[in-house]
Amino acid sequence: MTPLDLLQWYNLVYAIPVAFGILAIAGSALGFGDHEGGHDHDFGDGHDGHLEHDHDAGHEHDNGHEQGSGTKILSAIGVGRVPLSILLAMITMIFGGTGLIVNIVLDSLGLSAGIMFIFTCPVALIISLVLSGLMARLVGRFMPTTETYVVKKKQLQGSVGTLITSVDSRFGLLQVRDRFGHLHQVSCRTISDGAELAKGVQVLLAEYNEKEGIYYVSEFRD
Repeated sequence: MTPLDLLQWYNLVYAIPVAFGILAIAGSALGFGDHEGGHDHDFGDGHDGHLEHDHDAGHEHDNGHEQGSGTKILSAIGVGRVPLSILLAMITMIFGGTGLIVNIVLDSLGLSAGIMFIFTCPVALIISLVLSGLMARLVGRFMPTTETYVVKKKQLQGSVGTLITSVDSRFGLLQVRDRFGHLHQVSCRTISDGAELAKGVQVLLAEYNEKEGIYYVSEFRD
């Protein structure tokens, strides 16, 4: 494949994602990916919230099957394990790289551009999602889920955050600020079999599971 071949439409659809992924990683490394949300919480390491636990062990979710399927898919592709900018960069780079490699192989077999696209696109998409999920699990062990490295994850325990997705005992994401004001996005679960909490609810990060890299949370009530 020559440089001019990359400008062909059937290669360009994969070359552009590779370029985007490279720029996203470069931007993240330079600090451009550290976006802060509009939810400010005033807390410190010694935060003492007035927390009430009201868990019903027999609680059942009306939409349990739908919630379970969606959250499993998000978790499988790496959502919540690494910063979103890093995850998108990995997906686009793997998608584009895989597409270009498969196109080279198919082009050598003399297939037309249309046939190559029909075959290559779904293959590249599946491989990118699978590999990005595996890489996110590996990378997530060594870095926080936002581009903030000032505090250790365990130091966020006892802080108050805001849910950016609904949370149950299987999946959830929240945003929380450390004592320096830096924004973190972390994975969370409800304590035991607690009731599902809706997006936007303020929660107390009651316990950190270092092995799983997740926080157990309960609804925060002033």
